[in-house]
Amino acid sequence: MRSLFSGFYGEVGFTYQRLLNYKDTEPTRFTEIRKGIFFDNNVYCKRIILSIDTLLLEANQRAKERNMTAVVYVVGIGLKVWKISPHQAALFLDASAKRIQTLGSKKSLDHISDVIFAYFSPNATSGGRKNGDFMSIPEHSNGGIKIHIIEREPHTKLTGELEGKLLVVSYPWDGNALPGNEFWAGSLSGSRDPAAASSTQVSELHNPHINPKVRAENLRIATPNGVLSLTEYCKIAKRV
Repeated sequence: MRSLFSGFYGEVGFTYQRLLNYKDTEPTRFTEIRKGIFFDNNVYCKRIILSIDTLLLEANQRAKERNMTAVVYVVGIGLKVWKISPHQAALFLDASAKRIQTLGSKKSLDHISDVIFAYFSPNATSGGRKNGDFMSIPEHSNGGIKIHIIEREPHTKLTGELEGKLLVVSYPWDGNALPGNEFWAGSLSGSRDPAAASSTQVSELHNPHINPKVRAENLRIATPNGVLSLTEYCKIAKRV
């Protein structure tokens, strides 16, 4: 199993002894979070960008289909009850900034104007950019994307400079569980997972037992060229 995951992320599958022998040669890769316990920053960021890329690419596609620009609302992934080290938040923000820059430079985010990082420290930065800074991306249709790092309820109406744009919201969801799983158990305020389920229809829309459209035949693949059906993606993959 270890080799399966390390192969997926393109990394070496470390044993503990090998890590101890290796960590001094690449000191920024590993963070010792407790005595003798090391956090692999590289693999963490590679895991995070899978979700970040999917969110950004789908948000861009949804805005493109409506001839609008999107405001993407990003919540931290695993940065509350599942967090094991305070430095994860900074890694998350910086990894997100790198993906915005990379995908934007490929003209894959031309329909995104703003990215909101919600419920991070007010002094936090994303790739060195603080709240209100503009991330310059020469290839982007608008010259770049504005970064917001604020406390904002996810479904608050967009006003001011954001009014009239398409709000695309991410929400927390435990893996291998129905959306809002605590919601179904009657816990409405235990975390942001049931909070999201309580304030939207995701607990039904994203539930295959209720919504028959959540099934394999409707699977979509988020790519730099847009959100494709599985058939479309396979045709492209065969040509590569």
